[in-house]
Amino acid sequence: MKKIILSTLACLIFALNGQAQSQKIATIDVRKVLENYYVTWQQDAAYQQANQRLVEEAAEARKLYEAADQKLAEILKSSQDKELAPEVLSKNEEEARQAFEERAKLEGALASFRENAIKNLAARKKRAQEEILDKVNEAVSKQAQKEGYTLVLNSSIDSSNPYRVVIFDLGRHDLTQEILQQLNAAKPENLQKPESMLLFN
Repeated sequence: MKKIILSTLACLIFALNGQAQSQKIATIDVRKVLENYYVTWQQDAAYQQANQRLVEEAAEARKLYEAADQKLAEILKSSQDKELAPEVLSKNEEEARQAFEERAKLEGALASFRENAIKNLAARKKRAQEEILDKVNEAVSKQAQKEGYTLVLNSSIDSSNPYRVVIFDLGRHDLTQEILQQLNAAKPENLQKPESMLLFN
């Protein structure tokens, strides 16, 4: 039984070794490409602008809610005066009811706005990521086929994932700069890399 297992392992190692020798492998730092691709900069700027607009709109919605809440508090406070005439108390009660309904309405609108804003931003971010990655993958695939590579591995270092695909590489077959030059061939002359980006963070 032990001989059979050893024989099987030997065959497996031999097969894997032979397969590795028959492959032409390249590497690419995908994160570096994404961070230095001008389309990423453009898409990230648009995403951050959309995010800022939603933040400002949310702040305005919050102000309306707080104003309604303050109005309700003032009406309720004034209604505590025991010397008020019955007709005034009745009027205050009606105003309090209307103010309460208005506050509830604004509170619901604010919650709905936040929920939709989060969904819309997430969808926008996903679309932008997919569009950029599709362009990068297409460029890598074309270059790999052109140079006869059978496998391209991602050599990026990602702090969120300690298990790297490539542990060691001499960099002799690294396509990073080559792909970046191709992707940035149409980069606008005055376009500069932003200090911080949100799309791929």
